[in-house]
Amino acid sequence: MSEATTDKTIYPLGFPLDPITSKIIGDKISKVFLDTMWNGFFYYLGFFEPSVWYDQVTGSGTVTHRTGIDLNTGVTNPSTAKVITEFPGFPDFVLNTVNTHQRFRSVFAISATMTNLVAYIVRGNISDWEIYYGFKVINSTLMGVSQDDTGSEATVNLMTIQGDTNYDIEARFYPKEKIVFYVNGDIVGTLATKIPTSIIGLGEVRISTSTTADKEMTVPFFEYIQEK
Repeated sequence: MSEATTDKTIYPLGFPLDPITSKIIGDKISKVFLDTMWNGFFYYLGFFEPSVWYDQVTGSGTVTHRTGIDLNTGVTNPSTAKVITEFPGFPDFVLNTVNTHQRFRSVFAISATMTNLVAYIVRGNISDWEIYYGFKVINSTLMGVSQDDTGSEATVNLMTIQGDTNYDIEARFYPKEKIVFYVNGDIVGTLATKIPTSIIGLGEVRISTSTTADKEMTVPFFEYIQEK
């Protein structure tokens, strides 16, 4: 008795294609995908270049630009170190847009002593316009945050974090509806209040302290995409 064999190859169209046909279809799909992205979305990936993200420090705060940034408060109480980009020459549909689906993601780590600190990584502007959404850290608690410039910000506790540990974070913005927060690829919280109805500036990253001990946060990149 002959042993039966099973072909487990998966064919996109249900049957195998010859190499020429396969290439033609692949090229067509690639073009459609690229045209959709090119015409329908705005995408930005930045590494906190000082020509776009400028430094603002108080007390003994310092900002070091590498491939990404190191923010240090220094030992003066109080101190703040931050970078911000308000009007970096991006198209108008980016600078004041909360009417389209959008999201940003990044990675961060904070030094081991997780006390007497407040940190933010947000889309929008805390310092001047006070309208933003994204992530906030108070000591060892990571929160989702949203502020629409009407009173205090809305927050949701996401998780307890550890010092000297990288966390992958992502905030997905659904206009006039909600913000969904991800950490390391998992949904960890949602906010449906204080959703911004206008926004200025691409983003802000900061850390501050209220003690005489240096606090450090490293952030390698800021990635953002939205519907046009």
